[in-house]
Amino acid sequence: MIESEHVIQCQAIQWIRQNTPYVCYAVPNGGSRGRRQGAALKAEGVLAGIPDIHIPALSLFIEMKTTTGKVSPVQKEMHERLRKDGQIVEVCRSVDDVIRVVMIEMAPSVPTRQPLKKVTP
Repeated sequence: MIESEHVIQCQAIQWIRQNTPYVCYAVPNGGSRGRRQGAALKAEGVLAGIPDIHIPALSLFIEMKTTTGKVSPVQKEMHERLRKDGQIVEVCRSVDDVIRVVMIEMAPSVPTRQPLKKVTP
């Protein structure tokens, strides 16, 4: 059974908050909205493609996907923009992926950051 992105993200946020000293928050970009609400959010600064979780102290953005979920072209473009701004962006498909990424970014002796390999179902 494939866990939903919502379940994986809830578990990831819980793990980060219980196991790190860092502030993390979710970016509620998904979901259906009416035209009026969509226009209001856009005017307030909501950007399409922003990853689901942000940990500012680590300059880390995490895009949550299921094992079969695909990163959209808009998300790919935003991920590249964030990387050009010096941010770290990772696509995680499980809580274990999130734990691995956060632990790597917390480790001061890691000489280089390697993107996660794709998880195959």
